[in-house]
Amino acid sequence: MKTLILYEEDDFSHEADLAQKILDQLSPILHLENKFIEVNLVGDETMKTNVHSYEARSGVPRPDIYPAINLGEVYLNPKQIKERGEDFSFMLIHGLLHLLGYDHLKDDDRIKMERQEQFLLSQLS
Repeated sequence: MKTLILYEEDDFSHEADLAQKILDQLSPILHLENKFIEVNLVGDETMKTNVHSYEARSGVPRPDIYPAINLGEVYLNPKQIKERGEDFSFMLIHGLLHLLGYDHLKDDDRIKMERQEQFLLSQLS
C-alpha cells in the first residue's frame, strides 16, 4: 500500500508515525497492497470534528501514485479525538473503512462496520 500522511502542526508527528504503523499492519489484512490512501492530520481551524473520509473521485488521474488505485482521503483531528476521549487508532480505522465501502446509516450496516472495526483493532500490535 502506498500512503501519504500530511500534518498541519508539528505536534502531530507522533500521530503521523502511528497512522503509518497502523496502515502498514492493516494492509495485508485488508488486501491493500495495490492501493493508495492519503491521511491528513488537521487542527480545529481546518475541521472541528474527529474524522471525515472522502472516497477518491473516479476519472481524476493521479499519475504520481500509478499503478496504485486511489481509495481516497481520511482527515483526522487529533485534538478533537483527544478532547472527546476517543482512540486515534479506532478513528483511523473508522475512516479507512468508509473508504472501503462500509457505512453506518442502517442498523445492519452499522453492526457490520462495528464488527470489522473491533476485529481490526484486535489485529494491531
